[in-house]
Amino acid sequence: MEVGIRPYKPEHLEAIVALSLRAWKPVFASVKENFDPELYDYYYPDWQAHQTKDVTEAQMEICMIGTGADPGHGPARLSYKKSGFKPWHNVIYFKKLKTSD
Repeated sequence: MEVGIRPYKPEHLEAIVALSLRAWKPVFASVKENFDPELYDYYYPDWQAHQTKDVTEAQMEICMIGTGADPGHGPARLSYKKSGFKPWHNVIYFKKLKTSD
């Protein structure tokens, strides 16, 4: 299967949102399994609604894709590589901060 990037048209939106949600579902399942539950619930209370909003409001001229190193992101990393994206390695750290009462 050949993958290509073509200019966006408004009639593409519904299919793009559906594809995005299908693509992210296994990733969020993997993240949930491998991430602190309290942080996950705080950071991703409703990932599907957030993803739909992000995709719906996006106006892009350049594409940067962030992905994780966990197994759930493996298929995505392979797809990005096959589509010509170049990796830039970085690390993101999380910590729940105590709140004062």
